[in-house]
Amino acid sequence: MADLPLQRGEGFEFQVEHNLQSESQQLALQELERLLASERNWPGCLGTVGPDLIDANAPNRFITRTHWRDVDCFVEWMVSSERNQLLKAIEELGYSYSAATNWRGYASWIAGEAESDPPPTWKVNLLVLLCLYPTVLILNSLINPLGMGYSSSLLLGNICSVALTGWLLVPAAQRWYTRWLNGRSSRRGSQKALLSIAALLLLSWAISRGISG
Repeated sequence: MADLPLQRGEGFEFQVEHNLQSESQQLALQELERLLASERNWPGCLGTVGPDLIDANAPNRFITRTHWRDVDCFVEWMVSSERNQLLKAIEELGYSYSAATNWRGYASWIAGEAESDPPPTWKVNLLVLLCLYPTVLILNSLINPLGMGYSSSLLLGNICSVALTGWLLVPAAQRWYTRWLNGRSSRRGSQKALLSIAALLLLSWAISRGISG
């Protein structure tokens, strides 16, 4: 299967680890390739690498990395009926997966000032953590009691967290921390920004503990 080259410098990368049951591995791999072919043709998909074997000692575990132009295209693919049908076919063969988004890719969601350099990566990562951590904690505490299957819960959680962080929380946090992000705050202002981020993360953890019991 030919892989499309990833186009760097824009969008973000979505990484998926695929677990294929040994007794149906070849058939499941064929279904996975069908799903990836459809994903490559979806508007906004800039390229996919894989599936690649992660470890020769674990022949059932593969990894793929897909580069997306923006969050809107990614979410449209994740909730599409086309993907759901292909995913259902492969899940019947004992397929499961786990997914993650690369932190550096979130930098494309935060616009720097036109006359200045982009914000430092560590600041972008910290700001995304501020938005993503409480979102995941609270969503997990709300979704888990619904009794959905692992894959369905994971999919729903990913869709909700990506949509909330990409459309609402990260843009809002960018407005609140603009001076700190662009290096225009004083030393005291930078200290206040870091302390407030730490306090909000701690508060999110406490709220999540209270919800989950």
